[in-house]
Amino acid sequence: MSKIVLSGAEFKLLCEEFKAPKAGDHIKWREFSDQVDEVFTKKNLERSVDISLDNARTQSFYGQKMPDDVDAQNVAKVQEHFMFLINRERLDAKSFFQDQDRHNHFKVSPKQFKQTVTLLGVLITDAEVASIVKTYGNKLGDIQYLPFLNDCACLRYVINEAFTGSKATYQPFDVDFTGAKAVHALMTKVMDMVKRNRIRIGEFLQDHDSLRKGKIDATKFRTTLYAQKI
Repeated sequence: MSKIVLSGAEFKLLCEEFKAPKAGDHIKWREFSDQVDEVFTKKNLERSVDISLDNARTQSFYGQKMPDDVDAQNVAKVQEHFMFLINRERLDAKSFFQDQDRHNHFKVSPKQFKQTVTLLGVLITDAEVASIVKTYGNKLGDIQYLPFLNDCACLRYVINEAFTGSKATYQPFDVDFTGAKAVHALMTKVMDMVKRNRIRIGEFLQDHDSLRKGKIDATKFRTTLYAQKI
């Protein structure tokens, strides 16, 4: 009834272990239940405060293996590709995950995580997603994206804002892209993309303007345009 499937031999072994001294087939069910409940903590803690609890399990992944060396390699590979693209395009990576995290719990499902990084152009396999779940997953199997992003920041160069006066560690590479040189030509180019792809760009920009002031951060502005393939 508890959905605990046992073979006949296993059931017989339990009956022999917890058999009551009373005549007949009687089982000491309370002793069995107390021993099973020790998976959470030891019994009778309120009676004695000096009972040894061994290693306290503050973070547990029941039914899931801990990450190994192969998982660490998979995670490092994804993080390297992810941060290379983010830094090259000057995007706000957190905004992409927040679009999937409607309740601001700072976690997304493995499917949402894969969709987000694929949207950014990072190819990721199911095995790599499984490795990320083992490394950054919670007990429910959701991926906590803030620790993932914090670890990614250590892999690549840092780009500081212009007003800070700090120099960036970014090393430019040979990519020649100047684009439109006049605002009129640039707006024509953007309007052409919006018309061709039937995009209501204002609705996507409004998602980042919770107070409806008509202004958003420049990084989020660029992130929104990039997400709409502009």
